[in-house]
Order: sequence, then C-alpha cells, then structure tokens
Amino acid sequence: GPALAQSSAPTSLSLTVAPLVVEFHAGAGDAGTATVTVHNGGTEPERIIALRMDWKVAADGTVRVEQPDAEGKASISDYLRMEPGDVVLAPGETRELALTLDLPAAFPLATAVYHSGFLVRAVPVTGHVNFGPAATIVAYDTVGAPASHAKLTQLHVTSPAAGSAMLSARLVNDGAGYARSTGRIVLRRDGHIVVDETDSIPVLFANEARVFNRALTGLAPGAYDVSLAIDYGGPTLIEGTTEVQVR
Repeated sequence: GPALAQSSAPTSLSLTVAPLVVEFHAGAGDAGTATVTVHNGGTEPERIIALRMDWKVAADGTVRVEQPDAEGKASISDYLRMEPGDVVLAPGETRELALTLDLPAAFPLATAVYHSGFLVRAVPVTGHVNFGPAATIVAYDTVGAPASHAKLTQLHVTSPAAGSAMLSARLVNDGAGYARSTGRIVLRRDGHIVVDETDSIPVLFANEARVFNRALTGLAPGAYDVSLAIDYGGPTLIEGTTEVQVR
C-alpha cells in the first residue's frame, strides 16, 4: 500500500508515524482498535491533522490517494475514525492515537477484503496550510478467510545498455484475498551469485494484475541466470527463471 509521503515543508516541521499499515479482522457488528504513534522530531510545535481517505494502486504500482468512499463497495472509510484527529505536539513529543473500525450490524457477511485509511499531516500551529510532512496510514479489513493465491504469468529480462539489465514480470492475483508481495531477484554468473536483492511490490487485490520492473546496473558483460521468487503471503513461493546476455 501507500508508504510514507513527504511534501515541501519548513525545516522546523518533522513527523514520524507508525505503523503505516493496519490490519483488522472485523465482521458485521464488530469493532477493532489499533494504536498509531505520532512523533514531532522538529524544533517547533506542530498541529497533527488526520483526514480520512481512500486509495487505489494502478497497474504500474503507483498509488493514488482519493476522497473517502471513492472506492465504493471496497471502502470502509465511513466506519474508520482517528481519535484525537487534531492534536498539537510540542518539539520532541510523542502521542498515541486510536484508529478504530466500527462496522454496523448490516455490513455484508460475505468473505471479502476492504480498505481505506488516513492521511496524517503536520502543519504549523499558527494556521492550516497546504504543505507539511505527511504520511498515509492504510487500513485493511478482512471478513472471513479468503483464499490467497497469486501467479507469475510473465518474466522477461533484457540488456538495454552496457552493464545493465531490465527485469519485467507480470504478477496476477487469482485468489480471493489480497497480496502484499516481495520479490527476490538473484543473478548468477558461472554459478556465483552476483546480485541478490529484495523489493516490495504494491498491494494486489483479487483479480488484479501488476507489472513489476527492476533495473539492475553495474554488471560485467556476459551470460547470467536470473531467478525471481515472489512471496505473496500465501502457503507457497512463486519462482520464475530465465537468462540474459549483458552487453
């Protein structure tokens, strides 16, 4: 999901927020609460404002913050609250906020995954402005026990320039749950590992696909064996292998 986002701000403003991802397992008529910690690491007092939001991940992995309820039936923004939602922190002060999900008895009973969240922003105490360090907190609610499964449908590696390789993989979520994945890329030359890197892949909801691109540089010319292992949080790992000739 969305990660920590910083915007242009006076150097005296500082904001640390944790956690950035909150998981609920609440059904109709249930409630759940999580603790969110905010910290002012700057030299001036600051006001912390929490705004409800929806969000969406595009096929290329970019994240778009949206107005509450923009995600329709997938949104739980109407049932989320942050308390207190407007608080002043002194320099060096840390506070705990309560993030609560409260579902009505009429909420759907079917197995499904829902999401929404909050945009948490620090602004000067002298007034509300359109800048300041900010973080997005994404919240998931899983109703029931949806089966998790994903598959790798394409893996292609090219050498677009001397000493470099470009990996492109297409991942499809064909399960009912959501997948927050990591991809481990390993390059071997003459049986020796020369690259071993792990990257996070933006969340995939059921029936969605994602194209994962990764540029690798500083490679000596020659033939490489390439493997990509995907951990999507399910019972198995997905692995694809191929070869590339680096110029």
